[in-house]
Amino acid sequence: MTAEEDQDDSSILARIRSHTGWWLAAAAAVAGVVALLASVTWPYEWRAKANAVCDRRALRFWAAVEDSGDSLEALAEKGKLGGNVQDAEVRKAGVAYREAAAKLSDLIGDLREIDRPWVGKFPDKVEKAVNDGSKLSRSMYFAGRQIMLRNPDEAKRHLDDVQKLTKDWETSSRALEAERCTEN
Repeated sequence: MTAEEDQDDSSILARIRSHTGWWLAAAAAVAGVVALLASVTWPYEWRAKANAVCDRRALRFWAAVEDSGDSLEALAEKGKLGGNVQDAEVRKAGVAYREAAAKLSDLIGDLREIDRPWVGKFPDKVEKAVNDGSKLSRSMYFAGRQIMLRNPDEAKRHLDDVQKLTKDWETSSRALEAERCTEN
Protein backbone atom coordinates (compact mmCIF):
# COMPACT_ATOMS: atom_id res chain seq x y z
CA MET A 1 0.00 0.00 0.00
CA THR A 2 1.38 3.34 -0.94
CA ALA A 3 1.43 6.38 1.24
CA GLU A 4 -1.09 8.03 -1.04
CA GLU A 5 -3.61 5.13 -0.67
CA ASP A 6 -3.00 5.10 3.09
CA GLN A 7 -3.74 8.83 3.23
CA ASP A 8 -6.94 8.40 1.19
CA ASP A 9 -8.17 5.67 3.57
CA SER A 10 -7.39 7.72 6.64
CA SER A 11 -9.01 10.86 5.25
CA ILE A 12 -12.19 8.90 4.45
CA LEU A 13 -12.19 7.46 7.99
CA ALA A 14 -11.55 10.90 9.41
CA ARG A 15 -14.45 12.33 7.43
CA ILE A 16 -16.74 9.52 8.52
CA ARG A 17 -15.74 10.01 12.16
CA SER A 18 -16.25 13.76 11.94
CA HIS A 19 -19.72 13.34 10.41
CA THR A 20 -20.86 10.51 12.69
CA GLY A 21 -22.26 12.94 15.25
CA TRP A 22 -24.16 14.79 12.57
CA TRP A 23 -25.64 11.54 11.18
CA LEU A 24 -26.63 10.39 14.68
CA ALA A 25 -28.30 13.74 15.37
CA ALA A 26 -30.18 13.56 12.05
CA ALA A 27 -31.30 9.99 12.77
CA ALA A 28 -32.45 11.00 16.27
CA ALA A 29 -34.42 13.93 14.85
CA VAL A 30 -36.15 11.68 12.33
CA ALA A 31 -36.91 9.14 15.07
CA GLY A 32 -38.32 11.95 17.25
CA VAL A 33 -40.64 13.17 14.49
CA VAL A 34 -41.83 9.60 13.81
CA ALA A 35 -42.44 9.04 17.53
CA LEU A 36 -44.35 12.32 17.80
CA LEU A 37 -46.58 11.50 14.84
CA ALA A 38 -47.20 8.01 16.21
CA SER A 39 -48.26 9.43 19.60
CA VAL A 40 -50.58 12.13 18.24
CA THR A 41 -54.30 11.46 18.57
CA TRP A 42 -55.98 12.17 15.25
CA PRO A 43 -59.62 13.28 14.93
CA TYR A 44 -60.72 9.88 13.56
CA GLU A 45 -59.09 8.16 16.56
CA TRP A 46 -60.81 10.56 18.97
CA ARG A 47 -64.17 9.87 17.30
CA ALA A 48 -63.68 6.11 17.58
CA LYS A 49 -62.88 6.41 21.29
CA ALA A 50 -65.76 8.86 21.84
CA ASN A 51 -68.18 6.48 20.12
CA ALA A 52 -66.99 3.67 22.42
CA VAL A 53 -67.65 5.89 25.45
CA CYS A 54 -71.06 6.86 24.11
CA ASP A 55 -71.92 3.21 23.46
CA ARG A 56 -71.46 2.68 27.20
CA ARG A 57 -72.93 5.93 28.52
CA ALA A 58 -75.15 7.87 26.11
CA LEU A 59 -78.09 5.48 25.95
CA ARG A 60 -78.30 5.47 29.75
CA PHE A 61 -78.29 9.26 29.75
CA TRP A 62 -81.05 9.55 27.13
CA ALA A 63 -83.15 6.94 28.98
CA ALA A 64 -82.72 8.97 32.20
CA VAL A 65 -83.75 12.14 30.34
CA GLU A 66 -86.89 10.37 29.14
CA ASP A 67 -87.66 9.20 32.69
CA SER A 68 -87.18 12.71 34.06
CA GLY A 69 -89.47 14.16 31.40
CA ASP A 70 -92.12 11.53 32.09
CA SER A 71 -91.98 12.21 35.84
CA LEU A 72 -92.28 15.94 35.29
CA GLU A 73 -95.20 15.51 32.87
CA ALA A 74 -96.99 13.34 35.40
CA LEU A 75 -96.59 16.09 38.02
CA ALA A 76 -97.79 18.78 35.64
CA GLU A 77 -100.80 16.71 34.56
CA LYS A 78 -101.76 15.99 38.13
CA GLY A 79 -101.50 19.69 38.97
CA LYS A 80 -103.69 20.63 35.99
CA LEU A 81 -106.34 18.16 37.06
CA GLY A 82 -106.46 19.70 40.50
CA GLY A 83 -105.09 16.58 42.14
CA ASN A 84 -102.91 16.66 45.19
CA VAL A 85 -99.29 16.15 44.33
CA GLN A 86 -97.65 13.93 46.90
CA ASP A 87 -94.17 14.56 48.26
CA ALA A 88 -93.06 11.17 46.92
CA GLU A 89 -94.10 12.16 43.39
CA VAL A 90 -92.29 15.48 43.61
CA ARG A 91 -89.21 13.75 44.97
CA LYS A 92 -89.36 11.15 42.18
CA ALA A 93 -89.36 13.88 39.52
CA GLY A 94 -86.52 15.77 41.19
CA VAL A 95 -84.44 12.63 41.66
CA ALA A 96 -85.04 11.67 38.01
CA TYR A 97 -83.59 15.00 36.86
CA ARG A 98 -80.62 14.66 39.18
CA GLU A 99 -79.98 11.10 37.95
CA ALA A 100 -80.03 12.29 34.34
CA ALA A 101 -77.57 15.02 35.32
CA ALA A 102 -75.27 12.45 36.95
CA LYS A 103 -75.38 10.18 33.89
CA LEU A 104 -74.51 13.11 31.62
CA SER A 105 -71.72 14.13 33.98
CA ASP A 106 -70.30 10.58 33.76
CA LEU A 107 -70.46 10.72 29.97
CA ILE A 108 -68.77 14.12 29.81
CA GLY A 109 -66.09 13.02 32.28
CA ASP A 110 -65.25 10.01 30.12
CA LEU A 111 -65.10 12.20 27.01
CA ARG A 112 -62.74 14.61 28.79
CA GLU A 113 -60.35 11.73 29.53
CA ILE A 114 -59.82 10.95 25.84
CA ASP A 115 -56.58 12.46 24.51
CA ARG A 116 -57.52 15.31 22.23
CA PRO A 117 -56.10 15.84 18.80
CA TRP A 118 -54.30 19.12 18.28
CA VAL A 119 -55.01 19.30 14.58
CA GLY A 120 -56.89 22.31 13.23
CA LYS A 121 -60.02 23.47 15.06
CA PHE A 122 -61.01 20.01 16.25
CA PRO A 123 -59.70 20.47 19.82
CA ASP A 124 -61.81 23.63 20.14
CA LYS A 125 -64.88 21.70 18.99
CA VAL A 126 -64.21 19.01 21.59
CA GLU A 127 -63.76 21.64 24.31
CA LYS A 128 -67.02 23.36 23.35
CA ALA A 129 -68.96 20.08 23.34
CA VAL A 130 -67.72 18.93 26.74
CA ASN A 131 -68.25 22.39 28.23
CA ASP A 132 -71.79 22.53 26.81
CA GLY A 133 -72.44 19.07 28.26
CA SER A 134 -71.13 20.16 31.66
CA LYS A 135 -73.38 23.23 31.66
CA LEU A 136 -76.36 21.08 30.75
CA SER A 137 -75.56 18.61 33.51
CA ARG A 138 -75.33 21.37 36.12
CA SER A 139 -78.59 22.94 34.97
CA MET A 140 -80.37 19.57 35.10
CA TYR A 141 -79.03 18.99 38.61
CA PHE A 142 -80.27 22.40 39.80
CA ALA A 143 -83.65 21.87 38.10
CA GLY A 144 -84.03 18.57 39.97
CA ARG A 145 -83.06 20.24 43.22
CA GLN A 146 -85.61 23.04 42.76
CA ILE A 147 -88.32 20.52 41.88
CA MET A 148 -87.58 18.61 45.09
CA LEU A 149 -87.69 21.86 47.07
CA ARG A 150 -91.07 22.67 45.50
CA ASN A 151 -89.74 25.94 44.21
CA PRO A 152 -91.67 26.24 40.92
CA ASP A 153 -90.26 29.59 39.77
CA GLU A 154 -86.64 28.50 40.15
CA ALA A 155 -87.42 25.05 38.76
CA LYS A 156 -89.00 26.63 35.68
CA ARG A 157 -85.99 28.89 35.18
CA HIS A 158 -83.62 25.92 35.31
CA LEU A 159 -85.91 23.80 33.11
CA ASP A 160 -85.89 26.60 30.52
CA ASP A 161 -82.09 26.59 30.72
CA VAL A 162 -82.12 22.81 30.28
CA GLN A 163 -84.06 23.17 27.01
CA LYS A 164 -81.66 25.77 25.63
CA LEU A 165 -78.54 23.97 26.83
CA THR A 166 -79.76 20.64 25.44
CA LYS A 167 -79.93 22.23 21.98
CA ASP A 168 -76.47 23.78 22.45
CA TRP A 169 -74.97 20.46 23.55
CA GLU A 170 -76.59 18.49 20.74
CA THR A 171 -75.32 21.03 18.18
CA SER A 172 -71.76 21.06 19.50
CA SER A 173 -71.74 17.26 19.84
CA ARG A 174 -72.91 16.78 16.25
CA ALA A 175 -70.03 18.99 15.08
CA LEU A 176 -67.64 16.31 16.39
CA GLU A 177 -69.20 13.71 14.09
CA ALA A 178 -69.20 11.07 16.82
CA GLU A 179 -72.50 9.50 15.81
CA ARG A 180 -73.02 7.35 18.89
CA CYS A 181 -72.88 10.42 21.14
CA THR A 182 -75.72 12.22 19.40
CA GLU A 183 -78.16 9.33 18.94
CA ASN A 184 -81.08 9.23 21.29
